[in-house]
Amino acid sequence: MGSQELQRKLGFWAVLAIAVGTTVGSGIFVSVGEVAKAAGTPWLTVLAFVIGGLIVIPQMCVYAELSTAYPENGADYVYLKNAGSRPLAFLSGWASFWANDAPSLSIMALAIVSNLGFLTPIDPLLGKFIAAGLIIAFMLLHLRSVEGGAAFQTLITIAKIIPFTIVIGLGIFWFKAENFAAPTTTAIGATGSFMALLAGISATSWSYTGMASICYMTGEIKNPGKTMPRALIGSCLLVLVLYTLLALVISGLMPFDKLANSETPISDALTWIPALGSTAGIFVAITAMIVILGSLSSCVMYQPRLEYAMAKDNLFFKCFGHVPRNTTRRMSPSSCKGRWGSSSSSFPISPACWVISPW
Repeated sequence: MGSQELQRKLGFWAVLAIAVGTTVGSGIFVSVGEVAKAAGTPWLTVLAFVIGGLIVIPQMCVYAELSTAYPENGADYVYLKNAGSRPLAFLSGWASFWANDAPSLSIMALAIVSNLGFLTPIDPLLGKFIAAGLIIAFMLLHLRSVEGGAAFQTLITIAKIIPFTIVIGLGIFWFKAENFAAPTTTAIGATGSFMALLAGISATSWSYTGMASICYMTGEIKNPGKTMPRALIGSCLLVLVLYTLLALVISGLMPFDKLANSETPISDALTWIPALGSTAGIFVAITAMIVILGSLSSCVMYQPRLEYAMAKDNLFFKCFGHVPRNTTRRMSPSSCKGRWGSSSSSFPISPACWVISPW
């Protein structure tokens, strides 16, 4: 049975869910403390998240323009190719495959297992197989149908936002204004307020990464000329509001000097809520698993579209460009990437995976 082209089946809400689901990941669980340490005061910490999100909007506008001008799968590869730099596009695609895409799947899958280990002891070897199983499970889910995968991504994105909403709601109730009047950290005295703010903004950059991932699937999005700008900018604003409220609440829950030196700021902040107390760690571990599961699902869904675009131009393995009518029985981009990613979580195929999962 021959190959066919990918069809436009994704609407606005599915695209928004993929963008938000990719962006809101494990980074936010540590970045609040890093930003607080760099910024030096509670107000500058909150302001850093606001400005950090606003800075991303022009970048999303650029991606919106590119994705509507070239409504194809492949994102940066397609844009570099159409800019007249086919060799650079080739290098970009292959670099992503070897050094970014598959290792990122492994990192997220192993992070889920790590948080699961907080709830129940897990043998390290068994943990690697669980991580590989998660990648394969999402591969099969997204291999089955784009609509089904998009529906799941929408649901899990909602599920990952709910715990943060609970934290914000409880945090407002137990908010202590005196924490915003606390003495500043050494960051202010050493560099001045402006430079401390710049350092704080820089520390937010990792937390806002991921929205442009939907550009990899532009060729499967309905009415991309309207959907892409709305989804790109909308996801940025949504994440900005979420992170800003989270930073505001956490800064008001615990003494700022403790926040600035915390490696687990959200978990530590929740211990200051009497309603949670000693269960804060369990709550955060479960939340982290849901959040990273959503990001893993999103990455398994969009990443193979890069190799699909390259394979169509005969710059990648042909199996990645094959879209069978019965995807449950034939090779497809998702299955190729899933098999590579799952093996990466169990064996040191790339340098990144060697560090994460040495056998």
